Amino acid sequence: MLPKKESGPRVELQLDNVDNCSHSVQAVTECLRLIEKVREKYGYKQIQDAFKELEDRDTKVMIEYLEKVWYAYLLTRGDTDCLDKALRSPNLRGDKAKLLYLLCKLVARTGYFPRSYNLSGVKPGRELVGEGEYAHVRKGKWKGEVVCLKLRRPPNRRRPPPKEETEKADMVLIKEFVMWAHFSHPNVLPLYGTILIDAKPVSVSPWMMNGNVSDYISDHPDRPRLPLVLDILHGLAYLHGMNVVHGDLKGPDVLVSMDGRALLTDFGLSKAITATLAGFTTGGDPFSGRWTAPELMKEVQDPKNPTRATEKGDIWSVACVAYEVLSSQVPYFQYNVVAAFATAILRGERPQRPTGKGDFPIDDAVWSLLEKCWNLDPNARPECHRVLERFKPLCPEYSPAPRDKEMRVAKELRERASADIDLKRVKAILSSALEPTAARGT
Repeated sequence: MLPKKESGPRVELQLDNVDNCSHSVQAVTECLRLIEKVREKYGYKQIQDAFKELEDRDTKVMIEYLEKVWYAYLLTRGDTDCLDKALRSPNLRGDKAKLLYLLCKLVARTGYFPRSYNLSGVKPGRELVGEGEYAHVRKGKWKGEVVCLKLRRPPNRRRPPPKEETEKADMVLIKEFVMWAHFSHPNVLPLYGTILIDAKPVSVSPWMMNGNVSDYISDHPDRPRLPLVLDILHGLAYLHGMNVVHGDLKGPDVLVSMDGRALLTDFGLSKAITATLAGFTTGGDPFSGRWTAPELMKEVQDPKNPTRATEKGDIWSVACVAYEVLSSQVPYFQYNVVAAFATAILRGERPQRPTGKGDFPIDDAVWSLLEKCWNLDPNARPECHRVLERFKPLCPEYSPAPRDKEMRVAKELRERASADIDLKRVKAILSSALEPTAARGT
């Protein structure tokens, strides 16, 4: 229920042209404009509170609607479509992120994922091939191809964690899957969909046979390195453009496709504006070892005052990844002990420039750009799109990665499995849940 303000015009529900066609962008946009009007008058907190009162059936309808809004936006991005105009309106500053945050909250509350995420016919493997703080990675089979399965790390049976910690782990993965489903870029690993294992959601994505970029450059020392760096920068610039901070960039978090193109992955520690607003993260753990920016390293040492990952921190880290790709050395390779390289980072020491004797040299132009990214003042570091523009002239033969087979498969899956939305029901829900208190007779 929304409180009524003393002044201002009543929100009118101008939705008579809404029909049941799930692909009617105009109809979807009409509902979006209603949310915009209510947001302008009451704010998003009140919208969130109103959605909490919905029954599960209506919550699922709104989940499918918000998913449709975002997917339609991704399809029309850059066009002069009415939905694109609505989402780019000056009156909707930051609202794309907040719409995604509403979707995250609704999915988290019900455990119901949009129907377009559901994938059938996946055969999970049993072998564990990787693990992180919250998740395990296994291989699987789907339509004769190897796929990657990411599932929640099971709790320690001998010392089971508190219930709130278990719920936090669930929220982290739900947040990641919902955000990931809305990434669509040739340099970001696509999400095929989700399945359930032991009643828990599991992500399904392509399996990259070339492994991560650290292994790839070791196995292919003669391959050109700058194109990989540009791929990585393209992927990060895209994420930053989506208001997403990766927060854990390092060589193992960059995969390499069969075509030799780099793709960002592992968003388990990603921090987004949407996640912050939804309360899915506390300060988080921004520690990425040798790739961590000094200002984040300082705050890691004080667990009582946790910090959030930042775009400026990503810039330091992506320069460290570029250093790793170009030199075949991890940052601060001369320090073998964690305390040693941590101390070096804290005192503002930058990665050591390769000499060219027994390793891969980095030329002056590239080194100068890396040093700008390693500025000890975070605010003085360039934005990712500017770093990308400065790198491009250094590799004139580079061409951006095309949309590959995996991206096309992900897109086709989303289109084929997309649920039909009863937009008349959406209109009724919005009319009931979002109209002013006085208009509801209370």
